[in-house]
Amino acid sequence: MENLLKNKNPIARLSATNIMKQLFQYAVILHERDKEGIYVDSKIIIEPATVLAKSEKDLVFKITREIPEEYATNPDNVQIVIRNF
Repeated sequence: MENLLKNKNPIARLSATNIMKQLFQYAVILHERDKEGIYVDSKIIIEPATVLAKSEKDLVFKITREIPEEYATNPDNVQIVIRNF
């Protein structure tokens, strides 16, 4: 792996960096609305966490499985926020 990172060929270096995981922080927020659809309040349903993942796409897949069922019924009110370092 170290040899791939030192390689002068940019494609070989890119392949080596794609193997490594990246550092992300994420949280999930529920935006509550009343029966008329008017915004009421927001609350955190998954506390901020720091994780390693291969990509943001892989992380989103993992996070969606963590969302409790009672909030998954209305996905328009659920916001996943992700920060890459």
